[in-house]
Amino acid sequence: MPIPSIILVIVTTVLIFVSGYLGVKNLNFKKWATMIVASMFLSGAIGNLIDRIRLGAVVDFIDIWFYPVFNLADLFLTVSIFYILLFYGKIKRS
Repeated sequence: MPIPSIILVIVTTVLIFVSGYLGVKNLNFKKWATMIVASMFLSGAIGNLIDRIRLGAVVDFIDIWFYPVFNLADLFLTVSIFYILLFYGKIKRS
């Protein structure tokens, strides 16, 4: 049984605000890399949220033959989360 679209929109919105709050609280925004990573994360999350609100689903359009189909918002989210996990010690607040 699929999850209703409105529930996904509400959960996604809450998760965006929570992750934004945690990012502002824990990351050092005086470093340019942190600002770029945070911008990538928020733009990817908001892009997928806009798709979900407007179309009822996230539209994936990049198809590489050996990799699952994705979109730029998914790419931004994946790269930003990977960067935060990999370099958290360097970008966290002291």
